[in-house]
Amino acid sequence: MIIPRKNLQGWEVGDYLAELVSNEFETEIEDGSTDEIGILLCKFFKLVKESNLEQLQAELLRLPKCNLALCRLQESPEDNEMVPEDSVEALNVDSMSLQETGDKKSKEPIVDEEGFTLVTRSKKK
Repeated sequence: MIIPRKNLQGWEVGDYLAELVSNEFETEIEDGSTDEIGILLCKFFKLVKESNLEQLQAELLRLPKCNLALCRLQESPEDNEMVPEDSVEALNVDSMSLQETGDKKSKEPIVDEEGFTLVTRSKKK
């Protein structure tokens, strides 16, 4: 956790951001942008603290726009493992959900092993 103080450096915020992204999203930021982001966050925080909202808005408008077309998914070898389609255990699907999706036209109520009836939403016509 970052403790607010006067001389907080951008690299400290960047390190905290990298740690946060790693812990919460299990993702590593490897392009070195965390220091740049930390510096910008400190700059923006200072502008907000000084109530200089016009300058803040101008700075935000100068930020580069994100072009998602340039992003590529890098698959890991684990992503390429084949999962048998008919394997309930491999898909972590319980028999209740298979029964639910397999026979949607059936009007009979679905009762689980504890005796509870599954209530489904009817489609409006």
